[in-house]
Amino acid sequence: MIYLIDDRGVHRHEMPDRIIRFTLSVAARMATRAGIGKVREYAHVAKIHTRRERKWQMKILKWLVIVLIAIPVLLVGGIYIRNKAVGPVGWAEDNAKKALRGMMKDPDSMVIRSSFIVRKPNTSGGEDIAICGIVDGKNGFGGYTGGIRFVSVSFTTNGSYGETFDTRAVQIEDSAEKAKAVDVKMLTGFEKVYWNDNCVDAEHPALTVKGI
Repeated sequence: MIYLIDDRGVHRHEMPDRIIRFTLSVAARMATRAGIGKVREYAHVAKIHTRRERKWQMKILKWLVIVLIAIPVLLVGGIYIRNKAVGPVGWAEDNAKKALRGMMKDPDSMVIRSSFIVRKPNTSGGEDIAICGIVDGKNGFGGYTGGIRFVSVSFTTNGSYGETFDTRAVQIEDSAEKAKAVDVKMLTGFEKVYWNDNCVDAEHPALTVKGI
């Protein structure tokens, strides 16, 4: 027995059980096939999306690798170009500033108030490069001291391996020693050894003791 529903209501019909079972079996198969088709369709679409995502991921990864390689190359290239542009005098200034910062109580406050450069030929086919001036920095109370003299001595050589560069020394004046030297009317060791030996040229005369 089977019940059919239409606009006129519910009607009862007599139908053999085997026909009912056959009809239900066919309907189940059709529904199953339709479901499998949908699943296969969804799976196919998912594969397409997965492939596209993988392609985009590979492109992004490729660009990341390029950027990671390019940044160090650009930095090294920039440093090389800058070093070639500034030359030995620029290298000497860089070394002097780095050393002077290390001598300050507050390295970040280091400032060079004034400076000049003296260049003299040396016996190695290169030149001696002296940077002389006044450097200042904050003390323990957070105030600037007014500045003290400094001397940075660098040199170049021209040998069989080409031009070489190095910074020999960076020295600052000792304030306590300076005060004692003034009292006894003498030059300090800094003034004799570093300043007068390296910072003297036609425009910058040697230091002398006043009153003598």
